Amino acid sequence: MLKIARKDFFWWPRVEGILAVMLTFIERVLAKTVTDYSGCLLFRHPFELGGFAFSLSMVWAQVFPFVALQLYDGDIETQDAIAIFLASSFTLWLVLNIAFFCTVSEQSE
Repeated sequence: MLKIARKDFFWWPRVEGILAVMLTFIERVLAKTVTDYSGCLLFRHPFELGGFAFSLSMVWAQVFPFVALQLYDGDIETQDAIAIFLASSFTLWLVLNIAFFCTVSEQSE
C-alpha cells in the first residue's frame, strides 16, 4: 500500500500494459512474503521499500514474536522457555546492531 501511495508501485524492470501490473503484483507479493516470513534481507533491493519503512519493519519483526507469545495459550513452562528464547534473541539482535553502528565511521581524507 505504501508503494501505491508513493506512486511507485511498478516493478523496476519496466514492462508495458497489463503484463506490467500482473508481474509487479506477483513480484511484490512474493518478495514481501518471503522477506517477512524468512527474514531474508537479501530480497531488499534499493528500488524496493527502504529507509525508515524498512527499519520500522525490522523493529516490527523483533516485537511481534513477543505479541504472539502473549496470545499463546499453552503450558506455562513452555511459555517461560519461549520467553527466555525470545529475550535472548532480541538481546543478541540489539547487541549486534549496536556493534554494527559503532563500527561504521566516516573516512577522512
